[in-house]
Amino acid sequence: MSRTDMILQDGKLYVMELNTIPGMTPNSLLPKAVRAAGMSFAQLLDRLVQLAVNDHELRHWQNGR
Repeated sequence: MSRTDMILQDGKLYVMELNTIPGMTPNSLLPKAVRAAGMSFAQLLDRLVQLAVNDHELRHWQNGR
């Protein structure tokens, strides 16, 4: 997840800023985009937590622990 601020000027695209931790309030852009795709804010949070748990378990297993 990230938010990238860009500007288009004279046909050229310029990257102004890259935010790797976008806003996570219910009214921030990421939750709004997820809602537009048919997922609730609570479902988004559940999915992010599950992805983190899966990643942790995979790393734990790969390290032989």
